[in-house]
Amino acid sequence: MDLVLSDYAVPGMYFTDTLRRFLRHYPNLPLILVSGTIGEVKASVMVEVGAWDYVPKSRLPARARCQAGDRASRSPAARRPAARETAPNPAGPRSR
Repeated sequence: MDLVLSDYAVPGMYFTDTLRRFLRHYPNLPLILVSGTIGEVKASVMVEVGAWDYVPKSRLPARARCQAGDRASRSPAARRPAARETAPNPAGPRSR
């Protein structure tokens, strides 16, 4: 993986906490903040916290915005990758 693009407004996620956790686990992996809901001031604070850069969604190519919107509008089940078929485990289910 070369870099991570992350939206600021993700339901159930507080971006600052997520960014700090990300930086602890992947300190050398660039995270670029992409958002259509925050301004330059808040974005600059996120860069100070550790995001490598900020790109307003309005500056993304139209094709990228359309593709992201298409994915976001699908139901969560439709966004999940299809489950792989696997052969049953002859030893039975794993115990935890």
